[in-house]
Amino acid sequence: MLLVPESGHSFVNQAQALAKGFTALGHTAIVFRVTKDFPFAKLTDYRPDVVIAVGAWVQYGALVEGPTNAGFRVVPWLVSDDNVNHFVDELNRLPVLLTTSKHCQSIFVRDGITTHIEIIPEAVDDVFWKPLMTEETLSFLEFLSIREQGVLLSPQFDLVKCKADGFPILFTTGGDVTSKGAREVLEALGRIHTSNPTLPWIYLLKTWPAAGSLRCSADELDLADKLGIADRIRYVVGEYSKEFLRGLMNLCDIYVAPSRSEGFGLPHVEAQMCGKPVIGLSGNASGETIIDGKTGFIVSADVVSHQPKANID
Repeated sequence: MLLVPESGHSFVNQAQALAKGFTALGHTAIVFRVTKDFPFAKLTDYRPDVVIAVGAWVQYGALVEGPTNAGFRVVPWLVSDDNVNHFVDELNRLPVLLTTSKHCQSIFVRDGITTHIEIIPEAVDDVFWKPLMTEETLSFLEFLSIREQGVLLSPQFDLVKCKADGFPILFTTGGDVTSKGAREVLEALGRIHTSNPTLPWIYLLKTWPAAGSLRCSADELDLADKLGIADRIRYVVGEYSKEFLRGLMNLCDIYVAPSRSEGFGLPHVEAQMCGKPVIGLSGNASGETIIDGKTGFIVSADVVSHQPKANID
């Protein structure tokens, strides 16, 4: 049985991929989302041999303590962020801890986790994540384009025309995209625009419709306006199917996410499976999923206020 937190859809993808692997090996696997006041005792009805907690270390209480207190054997498969400053003693009482990358493992070890740590990278469905046929991508572009005959709109509204005219389309996706390095990308694009204002490009950003994410997006749009590139930026906000996200990934020319923190980098892998070059940041898990200079580029990091951010130059 795999348990995922109520927030963070990426953990659902992570759990479902592992469940698919278990099923392929002949085991029964089921995924549950842990909501507030989740009835862990009811899990007895399913008689799981093991409960795998899939999430971030900060969700230890909900994902690990709950089922442990209900009498189940629990193995956490957790990602770390830049600091693990709680639950250290609790994690050290576990027989084993799973994580998604060498980067996450190094953070756990640095911050005092001495229990045995095994790395299981996230699985990605290579049947689903693939390049689409040109006609499929063009059909998808129609739904994202706004065109009014006789009315000249900003270029970011008509992606069909942008694609036909050879505009490079950059793409970033995340719950919010500030954490994925979008502000640094905007700064870099602003410098490019200053040096060559006629150079065509479009920057597409996909976010979740959450209050924190929307506040980040407002700040990014203010920054784009100050940089004079607001008419090159296009947001897609909402909860969509993975088919929709695959369409976005296929219509872009470069997937760019120099994430300030990255425990694995699932979209980096999905983009490469769709045949797209990717840009990630050094010092996190991006170096484990991107072959620098072959499948993408690793950007050097500057430490700003104790946080790594992409070097704008």
